[in-house]
Amino acid sequence: MNTLNTITARTGRMTLAINKLELLNQDEGRPILSYLIKHVHVSLVDIILHTGMDTSVVENYLEKLLQNGFVWKEQSDTRIIYTLDQSYFQKITLVAKTLAGFWT
Repeated sequence: MNTLNTITARTGRMTLAINKLELLNQDEGRPILSYLIKHVHVSLVDIILHTGMDTSVVENYLEKLLQNGFVWKEQSDTRIIYTLDQSYFQKITLVAKTLAGFWT
């Protein structure tokens, strides 16, 4: 791989990492993340009832979490369950804390 390809690949990975951190930092997602962290394995209805947030906002944010690997989704005939990938979430938060340490 030449230098330009290496730089391009690293820049792409860095952009993805930044996007993931920004997703976790969105104000609208904090109540959802907080509930997921406390309960790990929850239904869509539980999140909506607990947070008092609009269904479409919760669904959209959970979809972003799903696309970025933070949660798994299980769907049955009667409900949708989301499970926080605790290991992945802990890795991302460790990176964020390490980076934050450079500026404190």
